Amino acid sequence: MSQENVEVVRRLMAITQDAVGTGDLRRAADEAVAAGLMSPTCEWRGGRGGGDAVVGVGDEVGPEGIAEFIETWTEDFSDFAIEVEDIIEADENRVVMIQRQTGTGKASGAPVDLRTASIMTLDAGQVVRIAIFLNPAKALEAAGLLE
Repeated sequence: MSQENVEVVRRLMAITQDAVGTGDLRRAADEAVAAGLMSPTCEWRGGRGGGDAVVGVGDEVGPEGIAEFIETWTEDFSDFAIEVEDIIEADENRVVMIQRQTGTGKASGAPVDLRTASIMTLDAGQVVRIAIFLNPAKALEAAGLLE
């Protein structure tokens, strides 16, 4: 099942990348649920109590909450983009996605280049939980892929 999960995450990220480019994240959330890629009750774990390995942005539930978070996260950039570097099967129900986030600050003009990772948990072919990590090595460790 894990290779199928990698493909689910790949398809979900294609929808997300397109939505970030067009700014229509709520449409992407609806499309991801309609396509059966994301559970309507998907949890986004941004790190409350997660220590320094996880982005301290709080938690969201459901595609609408996730879309709202991404809109807030990206609104201060003029050209925000997400590039998926790798999607790695961790076990039967989890994959680790390593991504690069880039953009230019609207107010400052400063370039941003941030490499992050997510552990995505799947159930019955749908993403049901996403945990975000600022440090990809910490995500790999949390998924049992590093010793």
